[in-house]
Amino acid sequence: MRAVLPSEDAADRIVAASGGRLMKYRCPVDDGWHLSYPATEHATLIDPR
Repeated sequence: MRAVLPSEDAADRIVAASGGRLMKYRCPVDDGWHLSYPATEHATLIDPR
């Protein structure tokens, strides 16, 4: 389960604060954004939309 961020701007701020370690992607179910940590998550889980 993941938190859904309400806006792309919010996701961008967190990605920037992480020093680029996190990656944002659009929620496939809802109107929002998720974050992932590609170093530990399999790349096929990331929806690049």
